[in-house]
Amino acid sequence: MEGLEEVLVTVALVGLAAASVILAALTAYHLRKRLDMRGRSAVVAGAALGIGRQVALQLSAKGVKSLLLLDVQPLDDVRAEIAARYPQVSVRTCVCDVADADSVQMAVGKAEGPVSILVNCAGVVSGLRFDELDATQFKRTMDVNLTGSFLLLKGFLPGMKQRGDGAVVLMSSLMGLMGGARLVDYCASKFAVVGLAEALRLEGTAAVAVAVLCPYVVDTGMFRGAFEATWHTRLVKRAFPFLSAERVAAAAVFTAERGLSVTRTVPAFFGPLVGVARCLPSPVYEAVLLVMGGDRGMDSFVGRGSGAADKAKKRA
Repeated sequence: MEGLEEVLVTVALVGLAAASVILAALTAYHLRKRLDMRGRSAVVAGAALGIGRQVALQLSAKGVKSLLLLDVQPLDDVRAEIAARYPQVSVRTCVCDVADADSVQMAVGKAEGPVSILVNCAGVVSGLRFDELDATQFKRTMDVNLTGSFLLLKGFLPGMKQRGDGAVVLMSSLMGLMGGARLVDYCASKFAVVGLAEALRLEGTAAVAVAVLCPYVVDTGMFRGAFEATWHTRLVKRAFPFLSAERVAAAAVFTAERGLSVTRTVPAFFGPLVGVARCLPSPVYEAVLLVMGGDRGMDSFVGRGSGAADKAKKRA
């Protein structure tokens, strides 16, 4: 009995210590100083379409003083929309390939004043099976989705750290926390973005918040056609509808405004679900992925001029 009592006391003490740590972390999370957006200078990468465009509009609504918008695609439309709706915001645009160090360095020189907010929404997806994926395509996905975040951080984070103020939001994906068929390159890059930010936070970023968003599928056209191949995948899509770009952008802006250094999913309930699922034995965990359509969800994928679409044309 004495041995049992010692075990129970030890378990109780460990539980109390764990509860104290969790309570302290939650308190710090909620009491962290907010970042007042008004009068700030912000950079949004991948701003021509989808989430990035919505982030630019929502930051403008929050009262930022200046915006630097980056993309490989034309930015005239989003610039005109911001000028019409928020004429007080100074908008600069730069055609920038975030995977290219020289291109990013040129963009850094175009920022107006000290940059306090960086949101990277630039990303690509091929939708190809491993057997169809070549080294060039794999490298391009990694370069845009991962190296792009690294280069933007190298360009803008040092100034924020020096001033001891600012917020960075990197866009990963729910596929940065779990795998999926036809997403070998995409998952590899998005998992890496989560690891990049987590490791960076452990190195210390002064008072600069570094966050990663992991949204479920977003209805921007990037994943057009996904989850339409079978009755099962269509059922999954009905149970878990694709997110709007506005919703994910709002989560990104909220995360920056609250100065949160976190990895968070959108919707939020996916975070604990994924955490619990990953504690299961691998065969059971992967069975959960199958139930969620992880094997067939991308079979009908078309995307925006995607590699998968090109391969389908060649097969036809």
